[in-house]
Amino acid sequence: YHEMLIRNQNWEYSAPVYTVNDLTDAGFNEDEAEYIYETSQMLKKRTEALRRGDFPDQSVGTRDKGISLYIDYTYPLFGEDTNKELSPHWREFAAALKHFKPAFDV
Repeated sequence: YHEMLIRNQNWEYSAPVYTVNDLTDAGFNEDEAEYIYETSQMLKKRTEALRRGDFPDQSVGTRDKGISLYIDYTYPLFGEDTNKELSPHWREFAAALKHFKPAFDV
């Protein structure tokens, strides 16, 4: 656990998080842009927490720990371009989760 914290001291989130306006300017429709923005923000927040050694969704005042990934299912299905835009965020999250594994044993 402590080795993970030391390794992550100089870590920075490398996936770009664009605004809704940036995404619509890049050709995504409003729904796609909002979905990409909200999902990338959620993944960045949880990835950064994992890299700090924190459970992203630890209930305040309780011992409950976990990782909750709420993805808004009310959006329509999106195409390949939307998935490609989110891929770097999922890779960041997966790498953080892999490094965080020792904390599950604490």
